[in-house]
Amino acid sequence: FLAARRDQWLLAGVCGAFACLARINGLLLVPCLGLEVLLQLWQTRRWDWRWLAIGLVPLGFVGYLALNYHVTGDPFAYSKLLEEPAGADATALAMSLRVRSVRPNTSAPPTRLAILGVLLLPLT
Repeated sequence: FLAARRDQWLLAGVCGAFACLARINGLLLVPCLGLEVLLQLWQTRRWDWRWLAIGLVPLGFVGYLALNYHVTGDPFAYSKLLEEPAGADATALAMSLRVRSVRPNTSAPPTRLAILGVLLLPLT
């Protein structure tokens, strides 16, 4: 938003694309930046072609889908992972991090163990 407020629309579009590349929630930047465009249009009463850089934001999501397709053969593989129970994957993540300083609590869900392992990784 700071780049958009400073009229650096190309930078705002590129940062938005990287946000989409990292998480699908980055797509929420499109309507937010569109609102910023409407505010600037209301204030200046003229069209600026640099506002079209907002179109770069969804390209990050397209890149994420392409990465999924390259790795798994399915561009929407993330949606299938969301449907699976997280217990087995989180336990595998915790084991792959090789957290030795934490004794596993068998009563705690494996997801909590994985989060704890990720947080304690810099301490090992």
